[in-house]
Amino acid sequence: MSASFKEPRKKGHFNQRLGKPLPVLVESETGIPAHLAVWKSFSGRFNGDCVEVSNAEDISSLYNMGFFGKGSLSRGCPRSARKANHPEIIRERQWKRRCEWSKKSQADENKDNQDGLTSQDSPQVIVIADTETEEENFISQLQPRLENDCGTHPEILNLLLEEALFLSYGLGCLYIFDVSGQKVLNHDEFWALCLEVDTRFIERYVTYHHFRSKGWVVKSGLKFAGDFLIYKDGPGFYHASYVVITKVLFGENSIESGSTGKQMNWVSLMGLNRLAETSGKEVLFCYTIRPKELLPDQPSSPDIIKKFKVHEVIPRRWQPSIARIDIINPSGKLESQES
Repeated sequence: MSASFKEPRKKGHFNQRLGKPLPVLVESETGIPAHLAVWKSFSGRFNGDCVEVSNAEDISSLYNMGFFGKGSLSRGCPRSARKANHPEIIRERQWKRRCEWSKKSQADENKDNQDGLTSQDSPQVIVIADTETEEENFISQLQPRLENDCGTHPEILNLLLEEALFLSYGLGCLYIFDVSGQKVLNHDEFWALCLEVDTRFIERYVTYHHFRSKGWVVKSGLKFAGDFLIYKDGPGFYHASYVVITKVLFGENSIESGSTGKQMNWVSLMGLNRLAETSGKEVLFCYTIRPKELLPDQPSSPDIIKKFKVHEVIPRRWQPSIARIDIINPSGKLESQES
């Protein structure tokens, strides 16, 4: 069952070009038949919390074709994935934190064994003041200046566990190495590790796979008290349309289970709706219906997602000013009028 989605809001700058929707060949988009000989693959390392991708070319491909992952030193798009040649713009507080990280790294490692960037070949950043004012003299208060961003560690791409499994299991284009970086994990091994890290991983991945399969770009919703944010085309083009909350049901006719997530009451629902509304979003509940024969503690593999069903529910606030009230007129006929 699917909800009725609204048209998303475009971003003001909207100066990016839309790339391919996925980092693999999509025959309907490219006209090139998918074949193993031309199937691109990437590699990442599981670090116990997420999957790290360190190769610059892989980072660029994964982020620019599907907006997968987040830069370890950036708010979103990693430096190596940026197509523009202009310097990155950061706040003074961000610049100070980078300098602190750089000093700590230099103190922990031997400088003679580092392959870090020098001040000559390091990228430049534009540092602006921390002011948040919107007054007329806002531009004059920015006080921009150029600095050499000579951090000791290159930026990497951090993939959510759901993103990594979708790329590995769903698309077959990502090889995931273990913590040591020596062994490639198969789908069942990585699935087991994900379940150890997150007890709600199964329903979260079913939700992620569901929306990705429908063409949405799915990102973490932690900032807005949700599981995911979903975008049309990507965060470079549109604001997120919905804050997705994942719920699990055990069986088609069962009631909501509170054992795998927070209980939702009217107060928390109103607060969540208010938070979403202030940022131009709506709340979307995604109910993943777990088959009865699949017990919570039963060993499983990624293949079980085929047995799940998904229901989308968008809660709406009842507004008396636009509600229709049925009344009985004196003649006995049923009429509807605007209240």
